[in-house]
Amino acid sequence: MVRGGIRGRGRGRGTGRGSVRWQPSQSVEQSTNAESTPPVALPADRDIMAGLRPTPVGTLPVPRAHAGNAAVVIADVKQLGSCNWTGADTPTIVVPGTPRAWAEPALPLQVEPDTGVIWDQDALSAPAGKTLVALIATVDKTHAIQCRTAHAPEMPFDWAGEQIDFVTDRTNLRKLLRWINVNVQPPDDRDPGDDRQRKDWRINMQLAPGGRTVLFERWEKRDYTAMSGFTFGFNFETASTTAPRGAPQSSWHHRIVSYNLNGLKIVVRFEVDAYIPAPIHRSSAGARSRADETSSQLEDLAAQLATTTIAQSAPGPAATDVEHDFGVSPTSTRATASPEPFVQDHGITVIEGGTHIPQAALVELTTRSAFRAQEINWAEDFPQIFLTQTPHHFLGVHHRGQFGRVIKRRLGAGELAQVEQDLQPSLLMLVGALKEIAALVRAGGARGRLTLVCRAGRVQVYERESMESVLPDEMLERFEG
Repeated sequence: MVRGGIRGRGRGRGTGRGSVRWQPSQSVEQSTNAESTPPVALPADRDIMAGLRPTPVGTLPVPRAHAGNAAVVIADVKQLGSCNWTGADTPTIVVPGTPRAWAEPALPLQVEPDTGVIWDQDALSAPAGKTLVALIATVDKTHAIQCRTAHAPEMPFDWAGEQIDFVTDRTNLRKLLRWINVNVQPPDDRDPGDDRQRKDWRINMQLAPGGRTVLFERWEKRDYTAMSGFTFGFNFETASTTAPRGAPQSSWHHRIVSYNLNGLKIVVRFEVDAYIPAPIHRSSAGARSRADETSSQLEDLAAQLATTTIAQSAPGPAATDVEHDFGVSPTSTRATASPEPFVQDHGITVIEGGTHIPQAALVELTTRSAFRAQEINWAEDFPQIFLTQTPHHFLGVHHRGQFGRVIKRRLGAGELAQVEQDLQPSLLMLVGALKEIAALVRAGGARGRLTLVCRAGRVQVYERESMESVLPDEMLERFEG
């Protein structure tokens, strides 16, 4: 049984992965534990030095935070796009898609341990391994929808005019912060149960045409990870949220935002765990039936995509409003904007459907054993919400999988306001590191192919052997004014 839309970052004892899907080893109706979980044969890890020239061309120094520096502030947050990946055999996204909805579960809530294998479909579905293609395609489609909604000409998103400094996934920023923290934190202040701070990592980089924007391509050593059977976060998320309507066979939801980070314009893609639904009164008894019809059409279309070769002239379903889980929203999109029910964008099929959810409703879900509920390593967990401006942090507290309470925190308020203040030195060093990296990549020019490799807490800069770009040429040209 495949469970889509289940993610693994900091759940229970944590997996440290990005966007993932999960295949449990047995039915959740069956009681299971780590001892009864059979071993799973997984592919070997990638070599972190694969495709790199053997001699580094430099070392990235650990930045310093100087007293009197301005506080790190994220401003001008804008949503650029969102999507749901689907379960189709070919890479397929639904734009704007819809995240899972927080269901406010009755407590206590008993869930089974997480077992089986999680896999990183973001990497597995990337055309030719180019993980940024889906980001660009999502923003372009979202912009087209916004233009049409505003009755404006459908112009392409102006990647050059936005004057962007970095395009990245959140995980790359978190890797840089972990490197900073492991070099500045006293050993006694580190979480002994969290090995993510000491893991090696790699980031492939490229300067986009125009000479300003640095593209960060995500690299991971493995796409599959076997669950230990000692965590409960995946099953808690499934039990405490409901799946979206209008996003057929959805596995997970991504959002892309831009913001100003102390003078740096950054575009960040991240995964959304859930959102807090606002009750919406239906305007008519027919609203549900119209939404059901559209959801059915999208499901049929996704099934077709999973089993056939797409022809650009294929007929599409009738266009009707899409309803999300808790009512009809005025920002719901249409099932199709043209005679085409989908478009192809550099190897990714893009379907229009779902409901735009405001940034203020987004939730980050995490879990922790009752024995360690007060021992949160905020240096590790806080950047997860700060670097995406996710406003709500919900912590499910459990004893052997029985969740008795959910601690709800809000970004910028109460305890998290103090956490943000306490972490200012690390955040200032992150800004310094990004400025150093931007200068390094820009100095290498458009033909530079540089990669950051962190091993044993030291970050070195290597040249890649191949001149292959992290994006197709047509997408790269969009950054040139």
